[in-house]
Amino acid sequence: MPLRQALETGLRFAKRSFKGGIHHATPRSTSTVQNAMIKPKVIGDQVQPPIVRKFFFAHWLQNSSRVVSFKNYPIERTVANGRMNPMLLFLALVGFTYMEVKENETSGSATCSPEEEKLHRLLQDMLQSTAKNIPEVSVNHTGKKLKDYRIKERLGKASCNSAVYAAEIHDNPCALKMLFNYSASSQSVSLEKAFSKELAVLPRNEEIPTMNDTSRYTRLPNHFNVIKVLGHFADNTPVLSDAVDSYPLALPSRLYRDGYGRNRTMFCVMQKFSGTLHDYIAKHKDNLHTKTSLALLAQLLEGLRHLNIHGVAHRDLKSDNILVNESANGMPHLVITDLGCCLAEKRHGLKLPFETDETSKGGNAELMAPEVVSAEPGPGQIIDYSKSDEWAAGAIGYEIFGQKHPFQNQTVDKESYNIDHLPELKGAPMAVRVLIKELLQRHPNDRPDISLAATVCQMLLWAPDLCMVDNQASPLDNVKRWFERMTLSLTFGIWEYQDQQDIPVEKQVLLSFLSRTSVDEIVKAIRWLHGFSNVDTPLY
Repeated sequence: MPLRQALETGLRFAKRSFKGGIHHATPRSTSTVQNAMIKPKVIGDQVQPPIVRKFFFAHWLQNSSRVVSFKNYPIERTVANGRMNPMLLFLALVGFTYMEVKENETSGSATCSPEEEKLHRLLQDMLQSTAKNIPEVSVNHTGKKLKDYRIKERLGKASCNSAVYAAEIHDNPCALKMLFNYSASSQSVSLEKAFSKELAVLPRNEEIPTMNDTSRYTRLPNHFNVIKVLGHFADNTPVLSDAVDSYPLALPSRLYRDGYGRNRTMFCVMQKFSGTLHDYIAKHKDNLHTKTSLALLAQLLEGLRHLNIHGVAHRDLKSDNILVNESANGMPHLVITDLGCCLAEKRHGLKLPFETDETSKGGNAELMAPEVVSAEPGPGQIIDYSKSDEWAAGAIGYEIFGQKHPFQNQTVDKESYNIDHLPELKGAPMAVRVLIKELLQRHPNDRPDISLAATVCQMLLWAPDLCMVDNQASPLDNVKRWFERMTLSLTFGIWEYQDQQDIPVEKQVLLSFLSRTSVDEIVKAIRWLHGFSNVDTPLY
């Protein structure tokens, strides 16, 4: 069979096979190609099939060099010219001979083998490679000024340091954030320096010129659940429609007699979202479905995990600093924003020296973690923020599931409470109640790490049956099958969006999770959840 035909057949076969999970196909449809592939080892008269993971990995290695050596095949030119995803080449190598493979029932290992781990990473690479081929809506904001944008309504509430407006440029919607400038001179260099933290930390479009590589702040890579800066520029401070009523003191005296603002300030161009998490919850408080709330919590934890593993602590987390994009029929998209109070200095990481009370602990005292609230300054003292954001996320979890958080109006004493004293989260399933209460443990050492918490939440969202206590004593085999099936299924699901610009939020959330997790991490999260009683009740 010519290689091009093998690839086309492989794609059709794989789409059919993986649509409902890995299953056996008829030998008749693949016999020709199997003859051209390296056969499984035969002992006696019995074929000894490796498990699916070992098969994929072994045959990919054994056949890749053989196939790519055929320089004159049309398919290679097609791949080289960018008209076909290289994933199809992978399918040509391994897409046909695995249908006789069955799971090795004698495997009793508690963790994945090295070969399985390599295969899983390969599947993740294939998934990420496919996703990268989906075009993004991209407008070049480099060199733009305020006059280039059509400013529309205000978004969200006024804050002490900025105002955000809906805007358009070339019919493309965006959000324009005006930072209040009370002290920096009007020179662009001074403004860049004064507002360098948020600009340096937040993910940015590749087209935006990289800020000084010697910046003392950590720059976050792109993430689906962290707001992205599309552009930034310095310009004259304007008087927008609500400026005099909402933030008069931020205006310069030439525009408002009692104003303290400077004549020029910094503007950030960002993705536009429907509103804040606070607004979303208020709007849907009477019809917020459990699965929707779980999806919001999972995205919040994933975004915080991304900050945490890159050494950034938000320190001002609240439902007004989290944005949500509504979807008519699908999952809402959540992003973390407003990192103006974040801890992101490379030299400190997540531990801030606290030798004097002039050092800021961060914003939003109401959702400040107990270890931060109780910290006292002194020689050699530090504040450890490594688990402070997840504590705030636990409190916000109450809001996401329709209740006021326990620390509102200081109804619970942060320095002495026990989680058994916290109010019951009535709107959430038992497994979610367990997770949120553990995030709110008073001592940070008693909290799960943010990666485990995010993984627990993702599995409750995507595979709740695997999380139930009575599922089985050892979930490894089921998790491996689920991970492989979902990764391959999602790869082909995303392939359908090659000519479109928006992948559905559900697929993006799952893509983000499957790209960063591992089978062993999922098993660890499930076993952590199994350590608590009463988590085997139905989720939805």
